[in-house]
Amino acid sequence: MDICALYPNIKIDVALMAVRDALNKNSEYNDKEKDAIISVLSYTLKNSVVHYRGEWFQSAEGAPTGNPEVPSVANIFVKYVVDQKILPHPDVYFLNKMSHRARFLDDIWGIWGGSQESFILFLEKVNCVGKEFGVTFTGDCGTSVEFLDVTTRLENGSVETTMYVKPTDSTRYLDRRSYHSRHTFRGMPYSQFRRAAAICSSIDDREYHVQRMEQKFVDSGFKREDLKDARDKALALDRMELLSARAKKADNKEVLTCVINYDPDLKRELNQFFKDHEQELQRALGDVNLVVSERRHANTSSLLFKKRGFSQKAMPSLNDQRCSSKRCKTRSTMNLDKTVLVNGKLVKLDFRCNCSTESVIYVAICKICCVQNHMNVNNFYFGQTVNSLMSRCNGHRDKFKPDRFDQSALSMHVMDSHIEEFGSKLENFDFGIVKSVSPMDLDRAEDCLIYSTKADIVGLNRYKVSR
Repeated sequence: MDICALYPNIKIDVALMAVRDALNKNSEYNDKEKDAIISVLSYTLKNSVVHYRGEWFQSAEGAPTGNPEVPSVANIFVKYVVDQKILPHPDVYFLNKMSHRARFLDDIWGIWGGSQESFILFLEKVNCVGKEFGVTFTGDCGTSVEFLDVTTRLENGSVETTMYVKPTDSTRYLDRRSYHSRHTFRGMPYSQFRRAAAICSSIDDREYHVQRMEQKFVDSGFKREDLKDARDKALALDRMELLSARAKKADNKEVLTCVINYDPDLKRELNQFFKDHEQELQRALGDVNLVVSERRHANTSSLLFKKRGFSQKAMPSLNDQRCSSKRCKTRSTMNLDKTVLVNGKLVKLDFRCNCSTESVIYVAICKICCVQNHMNVNNFYFGQTVNSLMSRCNGHRDKFKPDRFDQSALSMHVMDSHIEEFGSKLENFDFGIVKSVSPMDLDRAEDCLIYSTKADIVGLNRYKVSR
């Protein structure tokens, strides 16, 4: 059984009830802490936004896909609805012939003890009750069913299992040439072969899937001779022993982890140091387990393209944002300080840029409004241009004409509020460059400033210009 489109159909109020129920049963938080968790969770779930084609949209229903807390909330939601609302319902309870039920998020597996007709009736009743909570199930009852990476089938009165691989699964593994710890490359093939040994009840199926994975490892750069030991070790395992639960050894020692960037030599030296000075370390730190853990280095693309210090051209900070061209008409309007107060928010300007810098986010502030009323918050405008601000201002300047003024928010503002100064054009404004970004990030950067300063509500970005 599977829930159709789980995230878009989650009812937030029901999900919050489910989370509170889980907190009451499985946590030691006090009532104030529980209320705080529910309050924060309610805010994040009900106020998710998405940016699409220059406009912001708020989610009207369902849980936002991509939020880090949503998978956990969805898991709690499904358990609450299924276990406490649907299955105990009188219309469903007496029709339920499912045993050995297992669930992973919205996927449910079980053994049905009735006919296919009785399962269809059961599913209909489940969906009738589930509609109240926004969930609709699809399901199938037969002699073979897929659940996660396992196919379960009935053969000659017994249950057989084998690995399930989706037709679209390319089964790609970590490239052997990548810079990872040696134990990663040793352990990965064995863990995958061991998985096949545990899942496949048939020896033929087990060998088939191990051979299939072995070839995929070879395709990823592993040497076949290095895979032989892992394959032989996995195929020699006792499946029943693998499936039986093992009691974990009790170890009450505190673990102290030393985290380093991946370096085999340094890790070996640290482990040897801990071993040689075990008694001194125990006297200093107490009875603890010292563990050396490695993390990966930052990859090259992150260093070169995601770090601003590498991705931006190094430019000295200037005293103003005027370019050196004496013919530039925009120079005289570049009069803003390094920090500008916009609707109660401080906006820093990048004084490494000037009016000839390309691909920029800029701000324009009406000087007339500032003189008339320093508290006026309707006098600012944020814009973007893939070209230089000099070229963009030429476009704005061209719109200060009776038949074109509605094609620029700046000319519309002057026409509406300061018509007597319409002939002064852009001399009515002071300009500044907020920052220079890559062309693909212009929309996002502009929208962020407009949203944070409410420029589309109280600023000049509220004007709807004609194209």
